[in-house]
Amino acid sequence: MAELDIVVLAGDRGPDDPLCRAAGVPAKALVPVGGVPVLARVLRVLSACSDPGARVVCGPAIEALDALCAAPDASHPNTLTGWLAATGFHWVAPAQSPAASALAAVRTTSGAGRLLLLTTGDHALLTEAIVADFLAGARSAHAAGADLAVGFVSLERVQARFPDTRRTPLRFRDGAVCTCNLFALLRPSALGVIELWRRVEQDRKQPWKIVRLLGIATLLRYVLGRVTLAEVLARLGRITGTRIEAVLLDHATAAVDVDSPADWDLVRDLVEKKVDETIEANVAKP
Repeated sequence: MAELDIVVLAGDRGPDDPLCRAAGVPAKALVPVGGVPVLARVLRVLSACSDPGARVVCGPAIEALDALCAAPDASHPNTLTGWLAATGFHWVAPAQSPAASALAAVRTTSGAGRLLLLTTGDHALLTEAIVADFLAGARSAHAAGADLAVGFVSLERVQARFPDTRRTPLRFRDGAVCTCNLFALLRPSALGVIELWRRVEQDRKQPWKIVRLLGIATLLRYVLGRVTLAEVLARLGRITGTRIEAVLLDHATAAVDVDSPADWDLVRDLVEKKVDETIEANVAKP
């Protein structure tokens, strides 16, 4: 798996999104953090990945693509299209939902035999260290026979790092975790998981279909706190005919994205104070 394809999902909920209204921008990808659009920050980090393959950004909508945005230095053009060109990414139009966008974007890459990193354009605190650690875990999962790797951070670690912020964790018998919006498609069969995601999106107004899909026993065990993360991933794997492995990260900042005005305030505060991974590395592990 020498070459690395990258897909960044940068769709949004439109200008009526409370975050877009608060920031005064037409798309979430353009929300400024440290004077730079959040999407541009993500692209800058990902462009440093070695073994370059396809580089795809799905969204924002074409109407927002050329919106003016601040650049950190004179070497980068002052538009988001300039950032795309400077970082080697090309844009494709978003579909009607995140899962449909992911499928469409992934299918624009060659994908044969390559590791594909899938993440989101609102991952404002993403760093090269986070990406490197996740990819190392994903490659280990691939060597062990996995089709898909998914990033998580323990809730305990996130709360130790950000005691005053609220996260929405997944609670399992072996501990609560936060998602990181980091996925690695290790084999073509991993597309089956995205297909399942799309089916769940389509059925979100008919919860009984989701219950039937996942199984009432699994859902009840989850609600009662009697199922582990590995057991849930195994169940999803059986449904999709894949093997899914968790990659647990030490970086609490990997669990922070910019999805609400409160998230935006937190991220801006961290960036303005120049809080980075070197400081986090000195925080005692919980």
